[in-house]
Amino acid sequence: MPAQVEQAVKGHVDEHMVVPRVVYISNATETGTIYSKSELTALRQVCDQYNLLLYLDGARLATALTSPDNDLSLADIADLCDAFYIGGTKNGILFGEALVICNDALKPYARHTIKQTGSMLAKGWLLGVQFDTLFTDDLFFRLGEHSNQMAQRLKKGILELGYQLMCPTSSNIIFVVLDNDIHRELSKLCLWLPQCRSALCNLLVD
Repeated sequence: MPAQVEQAVKGHVDEHMVVPRVVYISNATETGTIYSKSELTALRQVCDQYNLLLYLDGARLATALTSPDNDLSLADIADLCDAFYIGGTKNGILFGEALVICNDALKPYARHTIKQTGSMLAKGWLLGVQFDTLFTDDLFFRLGEHSNQMAQRLKKGILELGYQLMCPTSSNIIFVVLDNDIHRELSKLCLWLPQCRSALCNLLVD
């Protein structure tokens, strides 16, 4: 991953290209894998080398932090990232995410930016009360752990039926490789997006 960042930076060398400024990652990732502490540390180091900000999309952070393979804590993420957000929408609340700005240089005028882009709610306490509940009695982590457990149960059944996974996962996202016959049968029952021509089935478990 650091090599990919370095390649991207060195590929933007003149005024005809944008200047790279942010490395944007998701944890859990879009394929259900998670970052280890050593991987996140390596990304932090390459970001420092090239004066880049490191931002972590935490839409599925609860499932990442409660994965049996995880060795990161919220404190580690705050220490290694310039900013990240704690996902609520995909972890049981009605709506909303909590942005955490760790880099002091990014904090001035952050609320002004939120206001100027039309993102500040008049009744923002409706977001706050949900996160207050999520972080009471470890509910945030218990919900994430439950999602992972249900996904592992589903994955076990899928593997026992002889199907393959696109990649190993330890969160609540599973990509199942289907043969073309099953893909055609499923197409009679559900709508596939135009770009989904491959026989992959993405399962999200909550």
